[in-house]
Amino acid sequence: MDEIKYRRLTTIKEMHEATKLIQKVWGEEGTISPFLFIAQSHVGGCLLGAFYQNNLVGVNYGFIGKEGLEIFLYSHLLAVDSDYRNYGIGGRLKNLQRETAKKDGFKKIVWTFDPLQSKNAFLNFHKLGAVSNQYKQNFYGHMGNELNTGTDSDRLLVEWLVSTEKRKVYSYTVVTCGIKEEETVPLVSSWSPINAPVVAIPVPDNIQFIKTMNSNIAKRWQVFLRESLTYYFQNGYAIVDFEMHKGRDIQYYILEKTRDSVLGSEEAHDYKD
Repeated sequence: MDEIKYRRLTTIKEMHEATKLIQKVWGEEGTISPFLFIAQSHVGGCLLGAFYQNNLVGVNYGFIGKEGLEIFLYSHLLAVDSDYRNYGIGGRLKNLQRETAKKDGFKKIVWTFDPLQSKNAFLNFHKLGAVSNQYKQNFYGHMGNELNTGTDSDRLLVEWLVSTEKRKVYSYTVVTCGIKEEETVPLVSSWSPINAPVVAIPVPDNIQFIKTMNSNIAKRWQVFLRESLTYYFQNGYAIVDFEMHKGRDIQYYILEKTRDSVLGSEEAHDYKD
């Protein structure tokens, strides 16, 4: 939507509006004080907004992170009003965040997201060009909001260099999986590791629909992603892209071997009810 304007939030009034929008999208668990926003905005924090006719409809919030001696921008939260989704607002907020981070002297941006959310994965890896090789099991503990209900709060830790350019096209081999349809949704029943330079790991297109149909199937998918992604991360691979095709029940994480390692046991993993 061309009418939407993007900029950094600076006033306490805007901070209060950001808090209200975040509560609307993420529920009470996602509440962040406007006073924390205003304080962090003066010491390197980054709070960005999307406005439609002077109404705040999207927020992207980040603060300074540190690992060892490395300083980066940690992108903690992205919230878009449900009435304004599917207009590319999230992607534009992320790109503005990159431009802002570059001006502020950061070399990379780090954040986490639920690996079961295929649309977020497509944005993070394919559109933005971020990478990941860290899986965080039940990162936030129990979360009762709509997006996280029914599964653990597993997260991928994502890194995005502010200098990232468009990525190359990958040829890959799909990990051997047993996938069948059950109750009109895809169910993963087994998987076996393969040794290839680039591999693809399946993920359901719409995990929220699966949760409404059968929460046990959703949990099965989470266990599969937890096992398979952790296995490949431990053996020198990183997620470098995400392949998505409209109308398909299954989409794919694309992983490339980025460092030398010795693959472990290649025995099959079977899931039983």
